[in-house]
Amino acid sequence: MSKLLMRLLIFVLISFPCDSVSDSTLVSSDVTQLAINFWHQQLSQYINVDAEQVKLAQGNIVLGSNSNQLWNIYNANSSSSASIYYDPSQFNNFASDYGMILYHLPVVPKPNPDCNINQAIIDFKTANGQYPWNKTIDDINAALTNSNAMSLNASTTMPSSSNASSNYVIKLKASYQRFLTYYAQPYYQQSSELTGNSTWYYQCALSTAYNDKTSPYWQSTFGEKGYMQQVTVALVVVENGSYCLTMTLDNKSSEHCSASTKPSIIAVVFSPIDELLDLWH
Repeated sequence: MSKLLMRLLIFVLISFPCDSVSDSTLVSSDVTQLAINFWHQQLSQYINVDAEQVKLAQGNIVLGSNSNQLWNIYNANSSSSASIYYDPSQFNNFASDYGMILYHLPVVPKPNPDCNINQAIIDFKTANGQYPWNKTIDDINAALTNSNAMSLNASTTMPSSSNASSNYVIKLKASYQRFLTYYAQPYYQQSSELTGNSTWYYQCALSTAYNDKTSPYWQSTFGEKGYMQQVTVALVVVENGSYCLTMTLDNKSSEHCSASTKPSIIAVVFSPIDELLDLWH
């Protein structure tokens, strides 16, 4: 098991739903999932990000206490599956994918002054397995402390498969004292907060590889089944609050809730590789 996987799994807290009704026939697992899909949709709208680029944490991922833990989460890539859930058990990550891209780029005798691939390779090797992002745990904690509260109420209806004349009413209530969508990118320039860390990422190197569709490695890297599909760009972080989904049918209700008291990641924002080149510059 990779160090990345172990670290992520350590900080995953699973929040179990609290059902207010014991009648298991009231709400099927399919209806509960549809209610969670509704939460996913509403959260995506709230942060103004396409729902296809937002994945929910299964439970809450505690933010952690140091920058390395934070960087590991940013470093984890998402599979291109249609699931709405963030899967932290990815065996690939952005840094290793980027290193493979550098490996396939040609080294030239006269480097391009606008994009020195030779230097990009040297800097990646100099990092020696330490791949920081340009934001630290102190940065994100400070931003969270100064963030606004979040309050969201919404509802929808859906037909009951067991009774065509009745509808499920799904109500969402989400409230957090602190709420933040926090963007970061690989460490590409010096800053006082990252003293002692090496820059390792060259945006132009990634752009060069992506734009060269004649490369024999393009399909296996960026194609439909390539290993670089989506990249983590932001974390949705909350503190002191919860979301609850209430599902009601014929005046009987069942509730699914998830609470967060400590700073926790409830969702992750991804960017498709083609859009990433515009986002990171």
